Parts: sequence; structure tokens; C-alpha cells
Amino acid sequence: MLSSLFFACSIYAAVFLPPRIQDDSLPQAALVILPGASIAPSSYEGLAQAIQDYFPGRLFVSVPDLLAGVPFVDGDYEINTSFQKMKDAGYSGENFFVGGHSLGGIGAQNYANKNAGSGKVAGTVLMASAIQRSIRDSFELPALMISGEYDGQLKPIRAAEALYHAKEYQNVVIVRNLTHLGFADLVPNLFTINVDFQPILTLEDGHDAIAQSVGAFLVSNIPEFSLDILQPSIDLLNTQADQTIQFLEPIIKAMEFEGSYHLKKPCDSDTPSPQCPFYPVWPPQNKDRVPSNDTTCQCGSPLMQTAQSIIAGLDTSKYLLESISSFHDVSDTHPIHHPHIWNSCVEQPLPCIVNATTVAQNVYDFIDDHFDATTFVSASEIRAKLTSRQNMILHTVDENAAKSVDINISDDSTLCRQINEESYRMALELVPADKLEYYFKYGTQYTFQDDITPLVPAGPFWINAPLKYNSMTVDGKKVVGIQSTRFVTALDNVFNVFSPYVAGYHYCKVLSPARVLEWVYTDSLRDQLGLAAKRT
Repeated sequence: MLSSLFFACSIYAAVFLPPRIQDDSLPQAALVILPGASIAPSSYEGLAQAIQDYFPGRLFVSVPDLLAGVPFVDGDYEINTSFQKMKDAGYSGENFFVGGHSLGGIGAQNYANKNAGSGKVAGTVLMASAIQRSIRDSFELPALMISGEYDGQLKPIRAAEALYHAKEYQNVVIVRNLTHLGFADLVPNLFTINVDFQPILTLEDGHDAIAQSVGAFLVSNIPEFSLDILQPSIDLLNTQADQTIQFLEPIIKAMEFEGSYHLKKPCDSDTPSPQCPFYPVWPPQNKDRVPSNDTTCQCGSPLMQTAQSIIAGLDTSKYLLESISSFHDVSDTHPIHHPHIWNSCVEQPLPCIVNATTVAQNVYDFIDDHFDATTFVSASEIRAKLTSRQNMILHTVDENAAKSVDINISDDSTLCRQINEESYRMALELVPADKLEYYFKYGTQYTFQDDITPLVPAGPFWINAPLKYNSMTVDGKKVVGIQSTRFVTALDNVFNVFSPYVAGYHYCKVLSPARVLEWVYTDSLRDQLGLAAKRT
């Protein structure tokens, strides 16, 4: 992880633990644990011994010393050297497992993935780490991805993403009350002190919980064990899987509601996918669209139906809004994509269905795809191109009524705020009562501010004006003010002279429900419960 920024030349001694059980007739296994960046191998000795205690056979464990303190430099060499040392010490089996903590987990999975086809590695143990996006589709080995409820680096939302993509022989386990540094016995360094949390579990209790899971994972992937030994390990992993799913399911639901690109890549309305509802082009394009055969992408943002409903402000006893969302880069102008209303309910029998289309784009932190670290996983904003309320009046009442309304009154500076408040409300409904209570007791809470307009009222300036997370103090408490940049185009705006396709829009920067869950579960708690803070 980013703690690698603080590494220095290694001065640590490697740890080698021979089996604690001497019965040669029992199944054998070998486990190499790559340490986190700049963490001494000796910091993992207590955990390694606990894993041996939960392994009902002969387990060799090695924690190598890494040159410069990072596994990218010589992780492969040290793993191979450790395996050879185990053989020299009497290991004669074929059950080699490679694992790692934090950044060490990245080195371990890279090694495992490169050697997957050789039969050299039986599985991998990733502690406060998860299979990287770049290799997870091709990663075919058994894996245990174990992390803590209060891990400040491998946050629960990353574990949720890992669970969503895990294959049936890959396990994701959340240890309640465990932190990132709960895997090792060490003093926090300059990086971790600013990102991890104060310990809740004792080191021994944390190691005991981790070791149970690791021991069960090793046993379940070793064919030499008899069923009476194997079954309890399988049962434990199944129980932990059920508990982890229950813990992470609200986060996954919020990510699905966001339309997270980390769960499914977005479809492109320019190449329509067969599983998506028909999404007509607006404005009209000169070329016919070429259909896609991709059935795995997601069609649009589920949140946009709610967003467009709030902007529309329709009398639901008279009008039913059916809004179809599409993902597309809102800065793309070749061709450009706009929201649209496709029918008129003026002088039509009531109730009447209003058919509309919207455009959305999720925006993520650049660093999120390049480091397995503390950056946010959820979208920082959803760029939402919606149809204005003034335009809805045009299509439900009549033209005179629409043009008699000032768009700054019909589409005022509270509508994007209302969308974000509703996103927040819906997200909090997903949070279990105990987590919600913890958030309101210890978390820095979100509040909402009226929308602002870009300095220059034009699309590119709206695009580049991010959703604001304003740190502020209200009634003596620190809060974060969520503030959207709003951009509206009136039906009679001056640019209609140049193009008929620039009227009747209301653009918002929308708060993702997944950002709310990520905030509630982890980042809101840093001010009071982080290592750098004092509990109030």
C-alpha cells in the first residue's frame, strides 16, 4: 500500500517457524507470509504461531525479510527462497500456500497468479488485501481474503467489491472490530497512524480470530485430511461466509444503486447492448448505431429514476414518469448526448405516462485504479444530465405555461440538493441499526447545502465543477456540507438560435449512495476513532 512511500533499506531478520506438531504421519503444509511495507517479519510471529495452533497437521511458516521493505523488489525471490528453506528443514509435501499482509498481499497474489498453472501454489492468503481488479478475472486459485471491520486501508467497501467478484472457491471474511494493524505487532508508522483506527480487539484476540479462518482455509484446500477434520473447517468457513455476506450486503446494494463501474462496466448507448431497454438517441445522429454483444455490462444508473422524478415534480395522481438511464461520458461531443422527453401528455387522457431518457457518468478518484489504498472506492460524484422541470411543464401542461415560468424559479437551487438528500436518506436505510448508531455517535456527519452555479453558465464549466464536500462547523460540531453545482438551460435561452438541442435541461452533481455507505462504515469515523485522534 501507500505505506511503501516510507520504506527504507531493510534491516530486519526473517522469521522461520518449524512445525509445532512433530508427528510425521500428519498432513503437511507450508505458508509464506510477505510482510506489509516496512514492517519487520518479527511483527507477524505471534500471528504465525496462532495459525500453527489452529492447523491440525504439520505447518511450516516463513516470514521473509524483503529488500527495501516492499515485495515488488524481491518478493518472488524471497518466496522461492523460503520454500526451499522449508524443504531443507524437512518439508516434503506439495501444499504450498503464499500469503501476505497489506502490500505484501499484492506481492503474494502476483506470485500466485504467475505460478497458478504450474501446480506450485495451492492457494493464497490475503490479509488486509484483496485480489486486484487487473487480475481477478483470470485468478483461478483458491484465495482467502480476510480483513477487518475497522481496517482503515483495506476498507469494507473493498471487501464488498471482492465478495461480489469472488469465485466459489475464494473466501472473503470480515473480522468484526479488527483494524489494519491488528495483523501485526508493531508501532504505527507515519502513514498508518493517519489512516488506521484505534484498536478495539486485543492483539491476541485479533490473532486468534484471524488464525481460525486461515487454519480452516488451509485445511479445506488440503486433500490429505480426513473428512472428520475437513468438515469442521468447511463448516466454519461457511458460517463466516454467511456472516460476511450479511455484513457487506448493504454496501453491495449501495454500489449497485450507484451503478458502480467496479461491479460491472457501464454499457454504452452508442453501441446498444441486448439486455438493455431501448434507448433512443438524442440529439439525432448521422450514423446508425452498431449493436454490442456485451450482455455483462450495466445499462444505466438506477438512481437516475429518482433524480429525474425530483426534478420533474409531477403530480403523480395525473402523470407517471418512466425514465430510462444510460451511462455515457458527458464530455463527449462526437456525438453529444442529452436527456429528452419523448412524448407529450398535453390534452391526453389522464393518468398519462411521460417517457424520458437521462444521461449519467460516474466519476472515480484517479488513484483508485492504481493503488490498493485508502482512496475512496465509490464514485466521488454522478454527473447527471436531466430534463428540467420547466420542460416537464411544457410536456404536461402547455407551451404558454412553461414559458411563463422563470426557469430559476421552476428549477431553483434546491432541486439538486433534494436529490442528494434523498440519496442520503435511501442509503442510510440500508445501514444496520448498530452501524447507524455508531455513525451518529462517532461519525462526522453529512449536511446539505443549496446548489451553486458554475462561474460560466456552460456545459464544460459544469462538468469540471466537482460535487463539493465542504468541511465546516455547525453548532460546534464538524460536519461535511454536500453541495452540487447546477446547470440549467431555459426553453427560450439565447443559444436556441444556434441549435434546437440545447433547451430544457437541468444538470446536477449527485451524491452516490455507495459514497454514503463508505463514509458511514469507515471514513466518517477517522476524526474521533482514528489512530491520530483521541476518543471523545
